[in-house]
Amino acid sequence: MMRTTLYRTLYAIGLASLLLGWQLPALAKSDITPAAAVKLVNHGAMLIDVRTVAEFNDGHIIGAQNMEYQTIVQQLATLDVAKAHPIVLYCRSGRRASIAQQALQQAGYSAVANAGGYGELKAPFAAKTK
Repeated sequence: MMRTTLYRTLYAIGLASLLLGWQLPALAKSDITPAAAVKLVNHGAMLIDVRTVAEFNDGHIIGAQNMEYQTIVQQLATLDVAKAHPIVLYCRSGRRASIAQQALQQAGYSAVANAGGYGELKAPFAAKTK
């Protein structure tokens, strides 16, 4: 009886670890600092907000383009953006930007950075415009 309980517990822990391990890339935060994001944009990188249109309309960084993360690859292809052109992504927390970053990299875009969440980026980008 005790051995069965132990096996079930170990099985549950192993299954949970496996499932959570697959989810970790989708939960990724930014891979560049807000200051680095500002510097990249100042040097010509395209700034893309991957949140919904409603979120974008509630507030966004001046100069950012809105392309929802689910359709970003198609939208950039429509705009004929070079695959080597630097792109800086952000969303609310960095999760959707991470998903968009992975999709873009799989599509061949080579200079894509996840700047994380809008909340962390507002102040550095506002300071840039002063």
